[in-house]
Amino acid sequence: MTLSILAELPEELQTTFNVYIAMLVFGGVFIVLSAVLASGLGHGDIGHGGDAGGAGHAGDSSDSGGHGGGFNFPQVTVWSPLIISFFIAFTAGVGAAVTYYYEVSAMYSAPCGVVGGAIGTMLVLYMINDIIGRMQGTSHIADADCVGAIATIITPVPENGLGEIRYELGGVLQTSPARSATSTAIERGAKVKILSVNSGNCVVQTES
Repeated sequence: MTLSILAELPEELQTTFNVYIAMLVFGGVFIVLSAVLASGLGHGDIGHGGDAGGAGHAGDSSDSGGHGGGFNFPQVTVWSPLIISFFIAFTAGVGAAVTYYYEVSAMYSAPCGVVGGAIGTMLVLYMINDIIGRMQGTSHIADADCVGAIATIITPVPENGLGEIRYELGGVLQTSPARSATSTAIERGAKVKILSVNSGNCVVQTES
């Protein structure tokens, strides 16, 4: 199809068109790679809170679905690889379209491509950050819902340190890093009450 389109273009525009197509492919490939990489890193954040690594998770904790600190995705900026890739792809796509339909040189198609790329990229950036904001809002609601729940210590809580708890929320077993409200050690198997959630870590107190 590309060859047939090239045949319709004046020879002096074929190189410009090929450059746009190469940029479009380059941007598309990096969009996919950036999305896959971001998905993998995001999944790691969702499993447990940022400090959970120091808790020494018990072997059976991975079966519980994991509450962790919620969706700890940062807001995406214009300088992120994903957004830059979108800008390249949008710019190339608009530039190629202008070159093909209007048969103008890069002097005219390039500015059109940049403007179209900027508009398309800003829309994508807004949508991505809107989705992230909604996910984080859902996470905060879940944190509030777990306050007052009764949990079981599955990784002992050391003095002034982090352990791990398991509790049921909405009929689903969850796990979360936890610390003692009184900074005292709590042994495995103890029943505790979740008093609050601080930075993804549940603050708990033993049931009297």
